Amino acid sequence: MRLALLILLCLLWATTISHAATTRYVSTTGSDSNSCALSTAPGSNAKRSLNGTGGAIQCMLAGDTLILQDGTWNEQIGDTQGEAPGSKRPPSGVSWNQPTVIRAENPRKATINK
Repeated sequence: MRLALLILLCLLWATTISHAATTRYVSTTGSDSNSCALSTAPGSNAKRSLNGTGGAIQCMLAGDTLILQDGTWNEQIGDTQGEAPGSKRPPSGVSWNQPTVIRAENPRKATINK
């Protein structure tokens, strides 16, 4: 009985731990060989692609924000019906108050062409 109660308390505690949202950057001049930790800085430290091996979306956790610096990406983000070939779906948000966000750094200066 005590073991079951201890397990239940541990499970409840684990579900209350939340991830601190991180802002990440993707830039057409960045590099996919940059680590996910480096992608939290704009410019040359940013990731280059949205998808693919080492892409920015693979670094995202629920509730993170991905900032697209000025440029054009000829990539597709995973659709709502399933995975589009060669794309990855961003994670869901933590809650309505902490959504996962992908946005342009400067309005109308970043384009996703697929």
